[in-house]
Formats: sequence, structure tokens, C-alpha cells
Amino acid sequence: MKIIGEWFRERDYGLIFGFRGLGKSWMGLGLAGAIATSGSFGPFKASVALPVLYVDGEMVFSVIRQRIVALFGNCPDNLHVLSHERLFQLEGQTLNLARVDDQEAILTWCLEHGLRVLILDNLSCLMSGIKENDADSWEPMKLWFLKLRRHGIAVVLIHHAGRSGLDLRGTSRREDDAYWIMRLEQPQAEGEARGAHFVTRFTKNRNAPSELLPLEWTIEPEIDGTVRVRTVETSIDDVIVQWVRDGISTASDIAAEMGVSKGTVRRHAGQLIKAGRLQKKGRDYALGPVEQ
Repeated sequence: MKIIGEWFRERDYGLIFGFRGLGKSWMGLGLAGAIATSGSFGPFKASVALPVLYVDGEMVFSVIRQRIVALFGNCPDNLHVLSHERLFQLEGQTLNLARVDDQEAILTWCLEHGLRVLILDNLSCLMSGIKENDADSWEPMKLWFLKLRRHGIAVVLIHHAGRSGLDLRGTSRREDDAYWIMRLEQPQAEGEARGAHFVTRFTKNRNAPSELLPLEWTIEPEIDGTVRVRTVETSIDDVIVQWVRDGISTASDIAAEMGVSKGTVRRHAGQLIKAGRLQKKGRDYALGPVEQ
């Protein structure tokens, strides 16, 4: 069953990552609300309405509630939020999903309430004690995620980017089982948005039959307490031309910056050369007559 477009399906394990403060929680909450209501977040339209559990380990609860209301007008009945702050205030308990007891409690609650999507925000706050660079330490989490998915529960994990911003922080083992990975990036040109401003790019997608275009997102607060969400497709061709303009001129360097294969860069560069936007100078690309 498709949940959102071609890229998000039932029983998936997906990853969202990016630098701190870029907009990962906006993306997680936006997807959660869209799925809970069979609604939309930007161009991401949910195909069905499914019960969602959003587990937060970092934000202030009032901010989470404010964002949900700003995005959807109210808190949808199908959207359940487990806040680390509220859990401690009401029960005096802390949440650590690296503990087996906490994993079983989440699974039991999901099954009792018919939850179909579990969004975890984020790895660093919710899974204390896991050594991020140790591949073997990820194995217990991998097995828990697999157990959830066997029960029909899709899992979305939010995490921080490494220093380069191109990959997740820590071991790559956590990427192996992912059906899709979404990276949030800084836009090429900084806008004047008072909220969040980022570009989404899929660095892995097993579900979609074709490559998904990057999207530039702007999330701006309005005076009435709502937010305005705008997106613009970012052409891969335009991104490659911009990198060449900025002095990154080889296929391998451009591929590394974009997080795509060298073959993808060469294929698009070939079309750009035919269109006169680029030209080849040895191993390097340079701006063509159309762009000069």
C-alpha cells in the first residue's frame, strides 16, 4: 500500500537527516499530519489516513503543539504525540529506546491503538548509550525496527548529518535496511524566510520507479498563527551548472557534493553540453556559451 506518492509505502523504514536547526522536525511533523489526515504537506500527498505516533526526544511540548496547529489547524485525531517533556512531567519517567523495556512498551502501545506509522525524532535524543560509530551497537535497534515492520508499522527515523552534511552522522549500518533516505540541505541562495528554509533530496529510494527531483522548501509563519508552506522543484541540471559556476568542475567532485553517482552527473552534463550550458575541458566542466 502506498502511503505518500511512490516513495513511502507501508512497512517502510525511512531516514530523514540534515544539520541541526535546518527543518527536520518540521518535515517529520508535516509528514505525520499529512498521513494522519490523508492530507498534504507541500507536494507530499498522503494516499490514505493512518494512525501515526510521533515520538519526540528534544523539543518543548508547547512548540510541537504550536507547529501542528499552525500546519493543520488543529491536532488531528489520528496523530498521537509522545513527548519526552510531558512523560517526565506527568510520570517522572525518561524515554530511552535503546532499552528493551521501552521498545516493548512502544510496540505494545502501537498494537493496542492500531498505529501504522512511527516517527522517531531523533536518534541522538531517543537512543542514549548507542555508540554512533559502532556498527555492531546498531544491531539491537535494527532488530526492533524489523519487529515493528513485521507488525505492519512503518518506521521513520530522524537523525543529524555528519560534518560534510552529505551523510548521516555515525555508522552507515543504519542505512542498509532503509527503503528511502531524505537529506535536508542548505539552499544555494539563502532566502529571507523567518521560519525554515531547506532543500530535500532523496539519496536512496527503493520504491519510486524514477529519480525524484530535489525540492526547495520555505516554511514561513503568518500573523494569524498558521504557516505558509511553499516548494519549488530544483532541477538537477540547474544544480550541476551552479556547482560548475562555483568552481566545482569534475564529475567526481560534483557527485560528492550532490550525493549522487558520477554516472548521474555525467548523464546530465552530457545533455547540458548539447544545450550549450556546459562545455568539457579535459576532465573538467566549464560554463558553456549559454551560461556565460
